[in-house]
Parts: sequence; C-alpha cells; structure tokens
Amino acid sequence: MSTSWQDDPRFADHPNMRSARLWIIMALAFVATFMMIRSFSTKSVVGGKADYSWRLTDLDGKPIDLKSFQGRPIFLNIWATWCGPCRQEMPSIAQLASNPKLKDVAFLCVSSEAPQPVKSYVERTKPPMTMLLAADDPPSVFATEGIPATFIIAPDGRIVRSQIGSMEWDDPAVIRLLEELTREAK
Repeated sequence: MSTSWQDDPRFADHPNMRSARLWIIMALAFVATFMMIRSFSTKSVVGGKADYSWRLTDLDGKPIDLKSFQGRPIFLNIWATWCGPCRQEMPSIAQLASNPKLKDVAFLCVSSEAPQPVKSYVERTKPPMTMLLAADDPPSVFATEGIPATFIIAPDGRIVRSQIGSMEWDDPAVIRLLEELTREAK
C-alpha cells in the first residue's frame, strides 16, 4: 500500500501534476532570485556620513550647493517624474514638508531628468519641497540601484535612515525622528 500521493500511480504521470511541479519550481526560483538581487542592491548606509559634494541645480539651472544645507536635518529624496512609485509617495512627502513642526528640515527632491518634465510636474502639483536637478552622478553613499530612494540626514551629517522604494512618509514615527533631529540642530 502506498504511503503518499506521490507514490500513487494514478498521479505519477498526470499532466496537471507535472505542470504544478513546474510552476512550484519556477516560483521558488523566482523568489530565490529576487531575494538574492535585493540583498545585493540594497546596501545599508545608515550610520554612514553624507557626502555634500553632489553638484545640484535648481530648475532654472542655477547651481545649488548641498553644503548650504549642512547643519540642518535633511530629507533627501531621489526620484523621477516617469517613476510611478516616486509619484505615489510625493503627496506624503508634501504632507511631511508642510508640517509646521518640521519647518527647519530641508526637504530636497532630486531628479536626474531633463528640466522640462520636472518643471511641468512642479507647475502641476506645486509641492512644498525644494525640487532640484542632479548636475552629475550622486556620490557613492547616495547611489542606488532603484528609485525612489530617500535618505534622512542628521545635522552632523550622519545618515540615520535610508529607504529604497516607495513609502508613506507622513508616518508619526518619521515625524518624531525629524523633530528629534531638529532639536539636535539647535
């Protein structure tokens, strides 16, 4: 007598069983590949130091020195207008940037696109954040495999939080963190 369904000859060569096994193997391979790629592409920079040498411009091409924000908490978001998850999280960043308790936080959203799509987005949505363009590649500490990518930087330059992927940023825990960093700056 057979002890499992796998030993039962009625199921041994059934096409649906072969198909099901193939799908299970493919799903496991996909999950394993995803986890491996994710482990290589999401470096942790928390605890590292911000690199203020990134050359940025405003939407009219005027150079902006990232160092001018040093000494303040910085919410640095790397995004693009063509990126769905980037656009999805923008309202929560705008809500956060509009919080009067966080008026001393520099909210910087940086895109590496041509100016026109970003200008059109800004004209349409009127975000309260400082919208900037990357004049060159980001320093290695801010380089990522994906966007949106967000870095919260303490007044002393420590990166205290990083997130690759979309998030609801107007979360109470994020507000508390930024309030704490604002107190550090004073």
